[in-house]
Formats: sequence, structure tokens, C-alpha cells
Amino acid sequence: MACPNCGYNNNPNAVFCKKCGANLFTGEMNLINRINSRINLLTVFLGLAVSIIVLFIASIFYGSLVASGTLNLIAFIALILFSMTFIGGIVTGLLGNDNSSDGLINGGVLSLILLINLGFIIGVIWLIFIAVSSYLTSALQTYTGGLISTSNIVNNTSTSNTVESFSTIIQFILILITTFLGGVFGGGLGAYIKKSFK
Repeated sequence: MACPNCGYNNNPNAVFCKKCGANLFTGEMNLINRINSRINLLTVFLGLAVSIIVLFIASIFYGSLVASGTLNLIAFIALILFSMTFIGGIVTGLLGNDNSSDGLINGGVLSLILLINLGFIIGVIWLIFIAVSSYLTSALQTYTGGLISTSNIVNNTSTSNTVESFSTIIQFILILITTFLGGVFGGGLGAYIKKSFK
């Protein structure tokens, strides 16, 4: 049975196309297959490569603002991540998408890949930091003859620390959202620019 969507010759008993996943009787694809058919992985990976280049350039540029005290660290991280996904999304949209909706999808995929990889890297760095700090704590206890103990550490939890922690969590969530949206809108803009110059 030939697929009404892509023309692939399937098994006569098949309900869905083996190649594109379309329903052989109605020609409709499910949501996941429709989205997958619109993703151009080559341009997404080229956009990721550009994002890595933007990481280094933006770090140098925004780093000077942090060093001068004009920009705080959280804003620095937000600007770097947004710049990476937005410019990477524009490249993805320019290179491989014919309409803005495909650009939005591919820019979103770029953002998700970037955020997942950064999350993994940050997780590994955090685990290494915890391991090193626990090793140093145990080493210091050995050299000081056990004079340093966790019971000697004063716990100064106050309302201002709780509010500050909550504020940091909200800022982190906003950074994730703006990073994702940067890639989505960058991809849409890149596809729009490409379509405008045709």
C-alpha cells in the first residue's frame, strides 16, 4: 500500500507508513511525526556551533561589564544564554527553514538541546564541587585533630536569606524561559529574514 503522504510502498496490512508515520487510510500524521518532519537537524547543529562561538565572544564582551561592576552575575548569565540561543536560532532559521513556523520549531529544538547540555555540564561541575569540598573538609578535620566540626557552625537562617533564595530561584526560572524563547524567536526571525530576501 502506497503512503498518501510520502509515496513509500508499505506492507499491505500496515496502518501507518513505515517511513513518515502517516496514517495510511487518512494520510494524517500524529503530532510528534508532524513536528519531527519539520526539524532540520543539520541546521540545528550549525546553529549550535554558532552558539558556541557566540558564547566566547559574548563572555568577553559582557565579562568586561561584570568586571567594571556595571552588570551583576545573574544578568551576565542571562545575557550570555539569550545571546547564544537567539543568534544560534537566527542562523538555524536562515539556513534551513522556508517559513517562520518551521523556524520557530527548529529554534526551539536548538534551545532545548543547548539547555539540556548546559544542565548536564552544570550538574557535573556541581558534583565535582561537592566532592572536592567534602574531601577538603575531611582533610582539614584530620589535620586540626577534629577541632572543626559541623556542630560549631552557626546556622543564621533569617527571613532575608529565605527571600533572597526565593528571588534567586525565580531569576533562574526566568533565565531558562528567556533562553528557550530566545531560540524560538531567533529561529522564527531567521526564517522570516530568509523569506523576505527571496
